[in-house]
Amino acid sequence: MIHANRMTGPSQRQVRATGWQVRVTGWQLRWTGWQVRTTAWQVRGTGWQVRAIAGQVRVTAWQVRVRATAWQVRTTAWQVRTTGWQVKATAWQVGATAWQVIGTGWQVRGTGWQVRARGWQVRGTAWQVRARGWQVRGTGWQVRVTGWQVRATGWQVRARGWQVRGTGWQVRVTGWQVRGTGWQVRGTGWQVRARGWQVRGTGWQVRGTGWQVRVTGWQVRGTGWQVRGTGWQVRGTGWQVRGTAWQVRGTGWQVRARGWQVRVRGWQVRVTGWQVRVTGWQVRGTGWQVRARGWQVRGTGWQVRGTGWQVRGTGWQVRGTGWQVRGTGWQDRGTGWQVRGTGWQVRARGWQVRGTGWQVRGTGWQVRGTAWQVRVRGWQVRARGWQVRGTGWQVRVRGWQVRAL
Repeated sequence: MIHANRMTGPSQRQVRATGWQVRVTGWQLRWTGWQVRTTAWQVRGTGWQVRAIAGQVRVTAWQVRVRATAWQVRTTAWQVRTTGWQVKATAWQVGATAWQVIGTGWQVRGTGWQVRARGWQVRGTAWQVRARGWQVRGTGWQVRVTGWQVRATGWQVRARGWQVRGTGWQVRVTGWQVRGTGWQVRGTGWQVRARGWQVRGTGWQVRGTGWQVRVTGWQVRGTGWQVRGTGWQVRGTGWQVRGTAWQVRGTGWQVRARGWQVRVRGWQVRVTGWQVRVTGWQVRGTGWQVRARGWQVRGTGWQVRGTGWQVRGTGWQVRGTGWQVRGTGWQDRGTGWQVRGTGWQVRARGWQVRGTGWQVRGTGWQVRGTAWQVRVRGWQVRARGWQVRGTGWQVRVRGWQVRAL
């Protein structure tokens, strides 16, 4: 054990120009009210980490100042002024350019933080949680084994979640797919083989010059497409359905009243993705967002406003309105993802969103009211979804929160 400011074991306390670290064993400060057993805290460069066990703050407060990092603890909460982190009462808090969780969550201001083995990890401008959590490397984030994963410009969830490679996204097993029976985006577009939409080059296609969906319906021959039985038609270079159906003029397509809309402000497929302004999904660059009631990601993070996501222990969950993850990761109810309330779900063959979201039943996408949207480097859903601004992510009210103060 350690008394006062001394340490025991083969390791010694080190304070470098960039931070402080404790190797091998652990250290304890009784008079200051902070204890770390087994291993110890470690700070390298601009971040800090805890490899094995976490720390405890018991009595009052103590202060340690390092010229480079300069972190301290006042009263009953940790605080880092320059490149550190702070905890007030029951929640971590960090200002400047980091993230925080008010009430029941983490917060970091400086450049990043990390906790190996059992916690979040942030290096430089990214964050990750190994073993049982989120991971972000470079410009993306991922959760291995049971969670979300993002590499380079995309994001994915292996086993039972979304997956994005290159410039597209997919969900294996229970969600969208490119290969097999789900949605897929490769290169500049997205497609669904067997039972969905297909896009090659800069627009929708299946084979030849048009697009078709086998098994359940749509077909395109020559330069247009049509649906027998239910009435779709394509004239000239586009396709349209008057009344309450799909319509395409010029080089785009739209569905008024009850569907997708593509005009100068509608659907587009660019070199790196697709977007729907005004009432739908939008993807620019490497990310996606959903305004009004959905996910939002700006910069390198994500957040959820309103009654959104929560993270407890090693996993995260959403009560009331959405997703749940217990133990090691995501949870799937029935035959696919399901979100109650204002969320979204995937039943057997496609995503479905009730209320103000979007859904895909049988053969393809459907958007009602205000839909998803994706911008530049992330995805966002205002009002009731994840949102990330700057370099962090936040979940207000009932979840993780990151603010760029």
